[in-house]
Amino acid sequence: MSLKFTALFLLFFGQQAFALDCLKTRGAFDIGSEETKLKIAVVDTCKNKIKEVLVDERRPINFLGNVISDPKNEFTLEFLLHAASEINEMKALGDKFQVQEWTAVVTSAFRKASNAKESDEKLQVLTRLNTVIIDEKLETEIGFYGALSITNTPKEDLVVFDLGGGSAQISFYDDLKDEVLSYSNIYSSQHAKEFLYRIVQKKTTDLPKKDWDPNPVTQEQAYGFFEFYSRMLFSEFQESRILEFSSDYLWYKMNNKNSKFVAIGGVIASGVGRGLTGETSGSLSLSMLFDGIKKYQDKSSEEIGGGAYVQSDMSNLLLTAAYFYVYLLKRDVPVQYADVSLTEGLLIYPNLTM
Repeated sequence: MSLKFTALFLLFFGQQAFALDCLKTRGAFDIGSEETKLKIAVVDTCKNKIKEVLVDERRPINFLGNVISDPKNEFTLEFLLHAASEINEMKALGDKFQVQEWTAVVTSAFRKASNAKESDEKLQVLTRLNTVIIDEKLETEIGFYGALSITNTPKEDLVVFDLGGGSAQISFYDDLKDEVLSYSNIYSSQHAKEFLYRIVQKKTTDLPKKDWDPNPVTQEQAYGFFEFYSRMLFSEFQESRILEFSSDYLWYKMNNKNSKFVAIGGVIASGVGRGLTGETSGSLSLSMLFDGIKKYQDKSSEEIGGGAYVQSDMSNLLLTAAYFYVYLLKRDVPVQYADVSLTEGLLIYPNLTM
């Protein structure tokens, strides 16, 4: 065997071995306010890319609903046992794939709970997952990198909308500071539904919050919500621009002709997007949202259909329309949307939680 052939042989198999060393099977849980997501995937840790998704599972586990319905704003033991049982069933899906690394985060519902720390500890014992309660800043950063994984847009030009069940963030990359910045507020899916039901429609609040159903929504109510919510979003953002550099920089990003917009999370992808297009990924625009509002107008939840979160379908449409109207500066520009949760970011950058 010639020296040249031997060298080529060693080089080839050395590269193959190096490539295999880069591949890891990881599992990531995003334990959200109203839904828990799990992704198990083969990840190229050298290129920070997801090579193959092996498991993509989600279940409606309403942590936020349990907290806000409790007089002390606490998770109940009964609910935690139920949640742990659901999570363990999801985790068992990964047994045959020999997951090498697990990551799990809990988000805004735990930030609202008065017994968050002890509840998280119980959940860790019950699920054998090292769950981490993350703050809004880290949640936004993980979401940004998850969105980055599904687009070819340079991170400097990317603006990400993440309208969640209990909080909402808009994130972008500051190339001068080399970090992800964000603007966040309380105007989330849950807030929008309650605002529509309680303030616009003035319906009874004697029922448990989980039973608050604003549907059907009249044209007048839809217009009233949109006008008031848009003004509220704009007013708060303008005030924030005076106080915070990140908010003013976001305004610059929104005006930049190179900026590309991506919307992630279940509220937009599984709710709004799928309701309008039948798909959990695609493109949305302000005009499409207005058409959707007309489509759902005057319809009951039974007539709208659509599963566990049908009570929020109309309020989520109105919420998304208000955000796009204000932050896209009334422009009817395309916004890519995808069913990206925190799991994508966690699979690629699990060290973000450490």
